[in-house]
Amino acid sequence: MNPIETDVWHQIESYRGFWDLPRIVIIRSPGGLRWLLDNPFDGELDDYSPYFSIVSVSPDAPIDEIWANIERYEHCETMRVEVRRVQFDSTMHSQLLIRP
Repeated sequence: MNPIETDVWHQIESYRGFWDLPRIVIIRSPGGLRWLLDNPFDGELDDYSPYFSIVSVSPDAPIDEIWANIERYEHCETMRVEVRRVQFDSTMHSQLLIRP
């Protein structure tokens, strides 16, 4: 599995759950790979997790199919990144960059 590229802008293809920032996001990397980033609410912390869980998803699957089968990815974390390392563009829904 290739790690997600850092220090480059990734296109946000779709997102859900916005509270200060998008909390679950489907992105496409410049190299064409597609990733699902999920920042779930942590009941023990009574706040959102300090991490995005990152899962590789099919680059060819329709977005609606990914959302319809979202539970398939819940326990498939490939990697994770601290939320503070993720920078969104000024619109908060077009692009994101993961700082190294």
